[in-house]
Amino acid sequence: MNVPVVLKDANGRNVPASIVNMAEDGLMIAFDPRHEITTYSIFSIEIEAHCNLQCYAVWIDRGRAGMQLTLPVHPAVLNGLVRRYPLPTPGV
Repeated sequence: MNVPVVLKDANGRNVPASIVNMAEDGLMIAFDPRHEITTYSIFSIEIEAHCNLQCYAVWIDRGRAGMQLTLPVHPAVLNGLVRRYPLPTPGV
């Protein structure tokens, strides 16, 4: 999965990122580590036009972060995202 998103915090700061892994209750993002993200910072993430998620960082390590969602994603929404943003096929 590689879903380009922008994390938005309460101060209006935008952090470009990509969702690299996602479950119903959380996700892992990759971001440029020059953008400082702190643990328990709350962010809003808009995925496409119909899905707005609220989350906070629970761990951060060298440009990757684990984000806990404040509300779980419905399985149908998650499955739709996985179909639209599949993992690349190795060697193709």
